Amino acid sequence: MDKNYLFFVQSNKPLKKLLKKLKRTSKNHSKKKLQSKRRAKHRLKLATLHERIVNHRKDFLHKLSSKMIDENQAIYLEDLNLKGMMGRYGKSISDLGWGMFTRQLEYKGHWYGCLVNKVDRFFPSSKTCNKCGYINNRLSIKNREWICSNCNTHHDRDVNAAINIREYGRVDRNQRTGRAGSVRPLYEPSRH
Repeated sequence: MDKNYLFFVQSNKPLKKLLKKLKRTSKNHSKKKLQSKRRAKHRLKLATLHERIVNHRKDFLHKLSSKMIDENQAIYLEDLNLKGMMGRYGKSISDLGWGMFTRQLEYKGHWYGCLVNKVDRFFPSSKTCNKCGYINNRLSIKNREWICSNCNTHHDRDVNAAINIREYGRVDRNQRTGRAGSVRPLYEPSRH
């Protein structure tokens, strides 16, 4: 895969941007006397801020999913364990809105005839060398780059995973040999 075809997306992280303001508004709301008009006023202010965060996230994800569907004929996603990742990375994972993003890709793919598939979460996408197929089982989460001991190829972990997911998704299930996991279609366009 050429690096020209790869593009990295920097999330706008609306929660992170407005977290200080959200904490301050929430603290002011909790200090107000129960059943008072000022508390009701601050409740609306807090609700408006939450709605603003949600709207920023939705807008960003709609624009990104539309762009991806327009520019591609097939999209392969990794089936991530979001609950497990939430335990490790917390708010930053929920701020990305991955579930919302996959849902948007699924229905937009259905509308516009783009193939959208999920690759099984147990497929070792970042640990497998995309050149020779060697699986580096000693790779930990903190290693962002690694060199294949079999063919001496230098890999960026994320780029390598993207290439492996794309290639694994393209291969027909009957042709797949010796690799764990499967590809699950979220949406496959009908052939007329």
